[in-house]
Amino acid sequence: MKFNVCKMNFRFRARFGHTGYELENTTDYISSDRLFSAIFIEWKEIYGLEDATKTLIDNEFKVSNAFPYVSDTLYFPRPRLNITREDLSNDFYDNNRKKIKALTYLTKTSLENLIAGKRLGKEAVETEIKAYSKLKKSITTDLPQKVAIKISEDNKLFRVKEMYFNKDSGLYFIYEIKSEFTEKFKKVLKSLGITGIGSDRSTGAGCFEIDFSQITVNNEFEAKRYYTLSEVIPTVEEIEKIKEQIGQTGYGLVKKGGRVHEKGTFKVPGYAFSAGSVFPININGKIDTFENNIYTHKVYRYGKTINLAIKGGI
Repeated sequence: MKFNVCKMNFRFRARFGHTGYELENTTDYISSDRLFSAIFIEWKEIYGLEDATKTLIDNEFKVSNAFPYVSDTLYFPRPRLNITREDLSNDFYDNNRKKIKALTYLTKTSLENLIAGKRLGKEAVETEIKAYSKLKKSITTDLPQKVAIKISEDNKLFRVKEMYFNKDSGLYFIYEIKSEFTEKFKKVLKSLGITGIGSDRSTGAGCFEIDFSQITVNNEFEAKRYYTLSEVIPTVEEIEKIKEQIGQTGYGLVKKGGRVHEKGTFKVPGYAFSAGSVFPININGKIDTFENNIYTHKVYRYGKTINLAIKGGI
């Protein structure tokens, strides 16, 4: 199966928070709802609110989280499928338990094997440990000390955790969009690269160059379950179907928050299933809409997902 990919090659540094506070923390990816919001706002600035709503809300536009890449290696979120002692020798598992547990990402080859119902043996796990170590050396974090300068008040020191990218590394995301909107989409992403995404954009952080391509993922088999590449907010009907087969489900939860772009007020808090979650249904998700007297416009929280089929059981 072919997927559209956009690589984001960051020029300087970047910071991606989850909930609009806790400056000492950052994520090593961009959540799908944050990415969607940035694209929506940039689209609105270029083509207007009506066109942005029609294209990104009313049509079947979908976007994954933005995950790391190093050179030609794309890293996927590790599915909620176990790598167990039974798959490996006891000595190897015991000696590498912490490294195996730390594998939050897998390369495409190992991902394809897992979703095809195969277990990862010793050789594959060793390869993934080395690939993950390379990732950690290519995309690093720092916690520099900064000064908040205020008039008639004492200046205060604070720290902000930031990400730094080697020349051949960055983030990528997978997207689905109707062909009639492709050229507009590419123009919006090019503009967003100049505007930047994340925090501290006024200092040049979060700016990036783009590269569009396609990848093929071996996903042509009868699906037993589905693996998500986005942070998904399920509909009520989907939750009921998942509950009926809860034993075939593996998921994580992510708290959603952040600020509304226009006035800096906080969004209504909530939760989403994390990328890499596994469900017994082909979950689609939804886009939540908020309207009240605090916001001067509709506020969206993106919760749709791009899925990959899984052949085998847990």
